Amino acid sequence: MAIRFGRYDIEGEIARGGMGVVYLARQDLLGGVTRPVALKLIGEDWRKNSLADPFFVREVATLCSINDPNVVRILDASSEHGRPYLVMEYLDGISLADLRQQARARGQLLDPRLVLSLMIQACQGLAALHRRKVVHRDVSPSNLFLTRDGHVKVIDLGASCSYAADAPSAQDTVIGKPRYMAPEAYDVRTVPDERSDVFSVGIVLWEMLSGVDLVPREMAQAIHFIASIDQQPIPMPASVQGRATEEAVRGALRSDPSARIPDFVGLIEVLRVALSEHKTPAPWTPEVIAAHLLAGRYRVAPEAPPKPVRSLDKPASQAPAAVDEWECGPAFEVHDPV
Repeated sequence: MAIRFGRYDIEGEIARGGMGVVYLARQDLLGGVTRPVALKLIGEDWRKNSLADPFFVREVATLCSINDPNVVRILDASSEHGRPYLVMEYLDGISLADLRQQARARGQLLDPRLVLSLMIQACQGLAALHRRKVVHRDVSPSNLFLTRDGHVKVIDLGASCSYAADAPSAQDTVIGKPRYMAPEAYDVRTVPDERSDVFSVGIVLWEMLSGVDLVPREMAQAIHFIASIDQQPIPMPASVQGRATEEAVRGALRSDPSARIPDFVGLIEVLRVALSEHKTPAPWTPEVIAAHLLAGRYRVAPEAPPKPVRSLDKPASQAPAAVDEWECGPAFEVHDPV
């Protein structure tokens, strides 16, 4: 049974984590029409001062105003009975983390031409954020989402913040996944900027190409690895052709932010050169990916139903998925385009 929350009927829990709980909900439209949305109810620790913080309010307004095909759309942001929430478009597809895992389970690597094309789209979405002086702070394969129509969307904007000139010069806590954070992101005295997201993309790019983790999963080992990233061996997979891909990875992963590729405009340019260096560059456009999906070249699995919810203040009866996987819907396998 759905729970009424403002203008939304909450049908089930999708995931929960430190920042709050994400629910599958339906939004009332005109004429009795409804549409599915993802509603994130901000957790207690995050909502204590959020409504009274002018920077928080301004950042939410900025996110709501971003309209880019490679960024998840925030449809609504408000509060109900003092509980702030974000409403986002409900996406159908697969995260890049799950896409990589499918290939790995089959003992295969993803086509590097596909990876480069997907990462170009991801960089275009992040560039859209940075044009509004917004840094994502939590870029990872789980927060890059491939939809059924072939578009990569940057998702989970809840950790993003402004690095405009009048934004706060420090943060209260370290935010992000340790294995994908830039060295300066561990310092609470600074606010990460675009170059921090560039660093995270460098790790994602290498992992999507290689099919394995770059940074150790244990916290202390991850911090040590990232702090000494300039001395770490980062070999390119044999399937990668040309030198531009390695230039993109190495240029993004400099420990000194001033030595990195400075922005996503520059990184996109290098990635496009890398794509052109392959002897047979495949047309991995969104239209091609969508066409192959419709033609049955992808194996689509049934979508798991959301977990039942009896109260918005209590966990669902089953163990939830990780919060950074909430947008994941049906899985599908990727094959080379013909």
